[in-house]
Amino acid sequence: MSTAADDESETLRLTVDSAGAGQRADVYLASVLTQHSRSYIKKLIDDECVTFAHGGKLKANTRLVGKQELVVVIPEAVELAAQP
Repeated sequence: MSTAADDESETLRLTVDSAGAGQRADVYLASVLTQHSRSYIKKLIDDECVTFAHGGKLKANTRLVGKQELVVVIPEAVELAAQP
């Protein structure tokens, strides 16, 4: 897994391993990106922040194939200020 980050987001390029083959995309990504919840990963997929490296769109229920390459763009966290 390689990472490249810029000022606003983090971009990850992942290659599906043999353990991930046959798994749903959201389940696989939750097992690899353990710092993020499965619901957050599903939101990233729904927002088209997760795609196939060749540019194809991905759905949460897509069954993955070994050696597929995925691109995950994780937006920069936005701090929220509490207001009374």
